[in-house]
Amino acid sequence: MTWRVVAASEVGTSHLDAEVPCQDSCWAQVHESPSGEAILSICVCDGAGSASHAEMGADLAISTAVDFFLEQLPRGLDLTQSYAHECICAVRAAIAKEAEQNNLAIRDFACTFLGLISTSTASLAFQIGDGAIVLDVGAGLIVAIPPMVGEYVNATYFVTGDDALAILQVRPYSSPVQRAAVFTDGLQALILDLSTSTPHAPFFDQQFAVVAGTRPDQEEELHQALRRFLASPGVNSKTDDDKTLVLAVRAE
Repeated sequence: MTWRVVAASEVGTSHLDAEVPCQDSCWAQVHESPSGEAILSICVCDGAGSASHAEMGADLAISTAVDFFLEQLPRGLDLTQSYAHECICAVRAAIAKEAEQNNLAIRDFACTFLGLISTSTASLAFQIGDGAIVLDVGAGLIVAIPPMVGEYVNATYFVTGDDALAILQVRPYSSPVQRAAVFTDGLQALILDLSTSTPHAPFFDQQFAVVAGTRPDQEEELHQALRRFLASPGVNSKTDDDKTLVLAVRAE
């Protein structure tokens, strides 16, 4: 068993108008463990609009989390609270080092963080900030961790915050992910019922069906189709923020 995966980030219209680059970043891959097991890893970050180096923070958080995952992979993954805690500690350390080297504050690299790891027997979702992880681990679609909003309107939490490790939310599952979607807050109001923290099933069912029906040699076409969707007038008429969406479907 493995997963079909597609991921894309697109700049929001407000960023285009202000000539600001896309501050979202994402990673989604299927790797093989030393024993030959397929393992899905997904990371999504959204740089804070108020941070001077937000896009750098998001990219650095992703690359550090990926390096942490690849370092752990040969040793065997312990998909528990400890994995999430150590991963976030590694991300924070990398950002702090970058900030120090450039005579900047860690908050200048502020970003949210959403992570998902799944093996053939277990899964782990962990998150700091808004955006969401929607999963099907065998009993239908659920929101693993509701979007984390801050004390004020349009505020959230960041991996760079002093309280990041206390804010970190972790959800382990004793089964593999059958379907998953991970996305930044630019999309959450469009595809979640925020009052009940439930996914809009018709949207996700349609997207997952497209991914599941795509052949391996059509991956680039699928990626371009997702980019066109994220940049479409229909989406941009409802949100002017950067948008990231990662979709994964388990398949033979």
